[in-house]
Amino acid sequence: MPWTARLLVVVPLLLAAPAAAQDDRCPDALAGSAGDDGLGCPTDFDPYHDLAFDSERHRLWYKRFWDGECSAGTRGCVPGWINGYWYDHIDELLEDLSAVEAGPLRTRLWLLGYLIGHEWSRDNDRRRIDSDHIRDWLETLYDAVETQRAAGLDRAVDSVMALARDRLAVE
Repeated sequence: MPWTARLLVVVPLLLAAPAAAQDDRCPDALAGSAGDDGLGCPTDFDPYHDLAFDSERHRLWYKRFWDGECSAGTRGCVPGWINGYWYDHIDELLEDLSAVEAGPLRTRLWLLGYLIGHEWSRDNDRRRIDSDHIRDWLETLYDAVETQRAAGLDRAVDSVMALARDRLAVE
């Protein structure tokens, strides 16, 4: 089964329960997670866990998606892309939420990044998620947390995940 198809099967299952329905706990089956914030949510995530890449360049662009580091294999890499990188966006989106609200949402945002980052980092002629999609989706996430806090962000993650899954649908 291709990696994209595997992600389309696994990620929705892990994102199925909204944060409020998890009784302020995080899914304990998040592969690649470690640590515990004292409320049952992981404090660290390995975004490379169990992923395969098309090439070394794909892996380096995926790294760029998460941490913003331009390396020798990321020709055309421009610092400051989309005003931050996925780790930065997660921290900013959650900064004003309580620990009880942030833990489950952090887990869901890690999973969203796992899916969209892997596709965005492919060669431009193969990928089905591009920088414009991510800009639009980030705007959706930031608007939701600004106006409706945790509940809005939770719904926005669902919405963005559905949009990403539509972009990745195997024809």
